[in-house]
Amino acid sequence: MEANKRHQEQNNTPIKFYLGSILLALGIFFIDLNLPLGIAGGVPYVALVLIAIWAPKVHHIYLMAIIGTILTILGFYLSPSGGELWKVLANRALALFAIWVAASFAIKSKLEFNRTLMAKEQLIKSLSELETRNRELNKAMGTIKTISGIVPICAWCSNQIKDDDGEWIKLEKYFEGHTNAQLSHGMCPNCSGKFSKQEKAKS
Repeated sequence: MEANKRHQEQNNTPIKFYLGSILLALGIFFIDLNLPLGIAGGVPYVALVLIAIWAPKVHHIYLMAIIGTILTILGFYLSPSGGELWKVLANRALALFAIWVAASFAIKSKLEFNRTLMAKEQLIKSLSELETRNRELNKAMGTIKTISGIVPICAWCSNQIKDDDGEWIKLEKYFEGHTNAQLSHGMCPNCSGKFSKQEKAKS
């Protein structure tokens, strides 16, 4: 159930995330357009990448890094002129480098988090299955009756046994009350021989 909830959250990215990211990107871009080219105005786009860590899916981090890259390049062409060209290019290159370094760390962090979350969900599922099997085992054990200790049996007839209340009852009744076994009657070889001799003597 928790896994389904997480999957649903991943498929339903909050609109607030998109709106917030767009507003932040436009705000940084507006500031960049009003700064001279000599200033590394593209560096703040790293914030877009870091915010994307809280997004449901990893591809949002890539998306924010790409948006930051595009706006950094656009800022190079649209910002007011200023500074030496090699310094301007170096500043923009450093800004792009910072964006993608942040993106790589953010992606790694997100993947590790997702793996940990999946392991946690798998552990919860395994524990739930174990509890179910444990309940089934306890239920099965509850239906099993055992006989233990010293059980007095008649030394003469061997057909009577003393129960827990001290009363002598038939073996069949005792076993039916203390086990789940169903008894059937037969004749052992000794009794069969005795019975045959008795029959022959009668005839």
